[in-house]
This record gives sequence, structure tokens and C-alpha cells, in this order.
Amino acid sequence: MLLRRMAFPKFLNNETTESMIEYLEWAAASFSVGNLVYVYTLKNSEGNLAFEDTHNILPWITFLIAMLHVNLPMETVNKRLFPVKKDPTANLDFQAAREKFRTV
Repeated sequence: MLLRRMAFPKFLNNETTESMIEYLEWAAASFSVGNLVYVYTLKNSEGNLAFEDTHNILPWITFLIAMLHVNLPMETVNKRLFPVKKDPTANLDFQAAREKFRTV
């Protein structure tokens, strides 16, 4: 029965890729929340909070940056920060575009 039944794996489509990227944006937020929970619940051997006497501003800064990253339209921000030049050879035939190639 195993030899007669065969299934090919489904290929990932564009929707799956885009949804994975959307979930990946939440990774930094999840990490920062986990960091906050760790800092405020970790106890030392005496039963006191381990980070009670230190400054706890860094976990809050990472949380703020992660929330900004999740809530801002990052596609627009990235397009403004990292502009991509259009390909000057896109509409030329090979002989005309060959002169503009970076390598010989």
C-alpha cells in the first residue's frame, strides 16, 4: 500500500511566504516580552529578585523598539531608507545592454 500511494509535496506560494514574513516581524516583539518576563521574575539564591538593584531600562528599550517595528509600516520605511535603483538594461536587447554590464 505504501508503494502504490504517492503524494508530491505542495510548493510554497506567494501567500505563504508573505505570511511567514509577517510572523517573523513578531519575533522581536516575542523576544522582548520574554526578556521582560525573565528580568522581572528571575530570583537569586536568597529568594530576592536578581535584577532588583540594577537599572532595567534596556529591556524596556528593546520592547519599545520591537513594538515600533511591529506597528510601523516597515515596507514603506525600508523603501525610503534603502532605495533600489531601477535596472537600466531591463528594456534593452542583449547587444545594447551588454555595454552597460559591470563585468566584461
